[in-house]
Amino acid sequence: MREEMALLRGFMTEAAGRAELQQEMRHTLDPMRRFIMEGVMVLGEAAESGAFTVGRFLARKPALA
Repeated sequence: MREEMALLRGFMTEAAGRAELQQEMRHTLDPMRRFIMEGVMVLGEAAESGAFTVGRFLARKPALA
């Protein structure tokens, strides 16, 4: 991971993106696909509202002596 990478990258946090996903959910016939899209929506809303914290760790391998 790079230090400047946005922590919420990959989450559906923008209203326009959620509206597009909701439209797609209404038209899908696959219940598993709908279930996954609903999860994406809920995680995006939770991330945007600060309901959970996304973090990352940076590790460095020590140089050989």
